[in-house]
Amino acid sequence: MADHGIDIASLERLLVAAQYDEVVRLCDGVGPDVELPRKFWFCKARALEGLGRTRQAVECYRLEMASVARVPPNLLAHVGSLLMDVGQYSEALVCLRQSCEMEQTVDALVLLASAFSHLGQGAKAVETIRHALEVDPSSDEAWHNLGAYLLDECPADAEQAFRQTLEIDSDRPDSYGGMAKASANQGRYEEAIHAAREGLVRDARCGFCHFVLGEAMEALGRTQCAEAAFARAYRCDGYDRVEALMALSRLSERSGQLANAKLWLDRGVRGWPDDARVRAKMDAFVGRHHPGATGGMVE
Repeated sequence: MADHGIDIASLERLLVAAQYDEVVRLCDGVGPDVELPRKFWFCKARALEGLGRTRQAVECYRLEMASVARVPPNLLAHVGSLLMDVGQYSEALVCLRQSCEMEQTVDALVLLASAFSHLGQGAKAVETIRHALEVDPSSDEAWHNLGAYLLDECPADAEQAFRQTLEIDSDRPDSYGGMAKASANQGRYEEAIHAAREGLVRDARCGFCHFVLGEAMEALGRTQCAEAAFARAYRCDGYDRVEALMALSRLSERSGQLANAKLWLDRGVRGWPDDARVRAKMDAFVGRHHPGATGGMVE
């Protein structure tokens, strides 16, 4: 063991072996008066990140950044990505902006655009992602995200962006979902169904593809098919389950199955009590079918 009380080379070997608990244990055992070697905080941060303790990892990365004369731009970008993961978008934006001012890489610019998007700055997101494509026109992630940012206001342009994505990587199910959504937004529902199914061939658990398939089926009046697609979207990880259960409630209400419609909204209120969308849907449902009630889970 070195004089400073911990051997960084040993920590790095443990990190390679994914022995994250041991790294944290060794780091926590260093006394407060011991002079810390270079990369101490970085090693502890890597271990905490490997254990899924993201917020603690960010704090250790901050200590690493504070200990060096010049912060590497890739470390700033990485901290920004972790802050995005825990929903701290304003803080992430600061780190990612600084990283891109120091060095413009497509990955950092894609993350910066995403931060703008999460903060409701759509025009900035589009401007930044277009700049990312100037840096690297072969980035399928940048093309995909451009399509996502353009879906609502410019579905034709979004469709072209998703096509470009699939030319680079033809196996991205989310980009087939984007193509499907762009087609549906332009009223081309059969094309939307085809694109969504292409995505599901590549990943049968792509919730976005299931949801867009449901939307297209609903628009064509194929209610049973729509219900099945929305139910699959609800069960898939990585998709907005609240959107799916609200769609299932809508279909049930439209077909006169009010008890089933309320059941889906009840599930939403119980499972996502902090989601204003499902609460608003429940209040509206109660107003339509239970006049005089105050909202919430009507028995």
